[in-house]
Amino acid sequence: GKRGNDIVLTIDINLQKYVEEMLAQEVLNAKSEPNTEYYNRSFVVVSDPNNGEILAMAGKQVQEIDGVLKVVDYTPGIVTLPVTPGSVVKGASMLVGYKYGAIDIGEYQVDECIKIKDTPEKCSWQTMGYIDDIYALEYSSNVYQYKIAIEIGGGNYQYNQALSLDESAFDKYRDMYAQFGLGIKTGIDLPVESLGYMGKSKLPGHLLDFAIGQYDTYTPIQLSQYINTIASGGNRYKPYLLKEVYAPSENNEEKLGALVYKSEKELLGTVDVEKKYMDRVRYGFSRVISN
Repeated sequence: GKRGNDIVLTIDINLQKYVEEMLAQEVLNAKSEPNTEYYNRSFVVVSDPNNGEILAMAGKQVQEIDGVLKVVDYTPGIVTLPVTPGSVVKGASMLVGYKYGAIDIGEYQVDECIKIKDTPEKCSWQTMGYIDDIYALEYSSNVYQYKIAIEIGGGNYQYNQALSLDESAFDKYRDMYAQFGLGIKTGIDLPVESLGYMGKSKLPGHLLDFAIGQYDTYTPIQLSQYINTIASGGNRYKPYLLKEVYAPSENNEEKLGALVYKSEKELLGTVDVEKKYMDRVRYGFSRVISN
């Protein structure tokens, strides 16, 4: 027998400890808030969008044990548990609109509830009126995305009337999402990674749901890669945890030996849209936290 190689991870241990402690407290806090009957877990991934290095990652779940709420680790869920992403995907949805000419930079739409025959009304969280693309991202308008999807599908919307959309619109959305890592494997250097669920229905209402992140599901690591791709300006990098491998030091001293392996950043793809459109989405996302 002999001493094995030493590995160095990308993890920042101080940041990792902070994330673990913060997340454990926050899932407990969230569980005490109204309308959290079906909530029980959250995930955090902190990574460098310019190379794919994961600096911290954690998952925590709240369980009731003997009548007491306790927090247990659920970090594997980051790569194995598909979730409904919700409005975070609207950046990619907006880019579908730009790419296929459904909207242009600065274009205004009326945010008002829409109604397809024999279905409930579809609305934003509040009626926003006459808004542009940046306002739609900043305040998370559902209706702005619905109207883009209808245009992409070649539909003619009229209130409370039947709506027919070209099913190829689903392919346009899924192709754009995949360029960000949504619906495909990220390539993370772990032995197991789930893909998520891809809806089979091509009903018009489901395309509208798709555009606001309420149809297909993705894992937290896929969502991390997606947001990193926006942050990097459209470059999608492989996420990784293994940074370096070193041979054992001589005489088993407590120091690293010769370098055996060093990870390099791996570009998996670049989003196929004009830079001005990616910059527009980046600006809209920045307004979410700056205003």
